[in-house]
Amino acid sequence: MPSPSTDPHSARTPQPAILDVREVPRPQRHGRIFARFEELGAGESFVLVNDHDPLHLRDDLERDQPGSFDWEYEGTEDGDWRVRISRLASTALPRVLVDTAEVELP
Repeated sequence: MPSPSTDPHSARTPQPAILDVREVPRPQRHGRIFARFEELGAGESFVLVNDHDPLHLRDDLERDQPGSFDWEYEGTEDGDWRVRISRLASTALPRVLVDTAEVELP
């Protein structure tokens, strides 16, 4: 019987790709991260490695990709942050900008 490591039919969850932006100039980081997010299919993820807590990135994703991503802190080590970013849907969820039922027309 083949071992799980050599059996091509064994059910293993692939390890997500790692995107390390610590050496990327700060003005280029969000663009690179958003580009990587756009490459993901629904259900796929990557691990972001950053030199600070990327809270502003999360705010940007929430603004631009509402409901289509998951954000999971994996931990910090030596001042570096690891965050798993997953794509939940192929497109952002629609937003309600105004409820036209409540708008009074002249």
